[in-house]
Amino acid sequence: MLTRTVMTLLAGTTALMMPGLAAADDFTAKQLTGAIQTQLEQNEKLGDVSVSLMGDYPQVLYHHEKPLTVSLHVDKLEVDRGIFSVTAELKEAANPDGPVVGKPFVVNGRFDEMVELPVAKRRIVGKEPVKIEDLTWASFPKRRLLRETLTSMEDVVGKAPKRSIPEGRPISNDDVMMPLIVRKNDPVTMIYESKMLHITANGTATQDGAVGDRIGIRNADSNTTIYGTITAPGTVSVRSREPVKMTDNNAATNAAGGNHAIR
Repeated sequence: MLTRTVMTLLAGTTALMMPGLAAADDFTAKQLTGAIQTQLEQNEKLGDVSVSLMGDYPQVLYHHEKPLTVSLHVDKLEVDRGIFSVTAELKEAANPDGPVVGKPFVVNGRFDEMVELPVAKRRIVGKEPVKIEDLTWASFPKRRLLRETLTSMEDVVGKAPKRSIPEGRPISNDDVMMPLIVRKNDPVTMIYESKMLHITANGTATQDGAVGDRIGIRNADSNTTIYGTITAPGTVSVRSREPVKMTDNNAATNAAGGNHAIR
């Protein structure tokens, strides 16, 4: 759909694409880019965008003695490819229905839809959980995001870095993990609950883990290893029919159809 917008720009002109530094009355490439950006952001298919013009444009596009309005006519807009073509007309702001100043000119360019992402304020190192004060927001082109990119503060805060997280860079799910609350060889309490039973037993973790991780626990009484899910520091939940399988005897018992909750 062809669209049109009129913006008042305190700029001036007489010649298209005049070289030199911008004065207070000059119509600049920066103003043109800003007007195009505003126009594109009115499209319901787009959010915030970043615009770049194709070709080499001098800083000063027009000189004029009076303020101007610029009218942008969108000739082509390909959202999937991120390209556009517009026709620009400049008129005196005091007479927007009057004649065009200079000649209409066509501008081609590219745009990126932008998205705000959480990033580290400074490099984050160590294994301590990330805090809200460690993060800030930054804009990035949406088309360059990976599937693993984390898009909210809640996705990052409370997790521990797997490696150092650079300042100002999008954070991936591969960069963080739930903080480890059980370490290998830590003593843990195993809990088995059902409608009829509540059983606890002591054991030793055979591997590191975070909340929700399934780890092996060596039973202190029977010296067998079973598996459970970490629910809190030092606590592992064991479901009914948890396999005991770590020794030949236990494997044989499981094959015979035995059930082992905590043993």
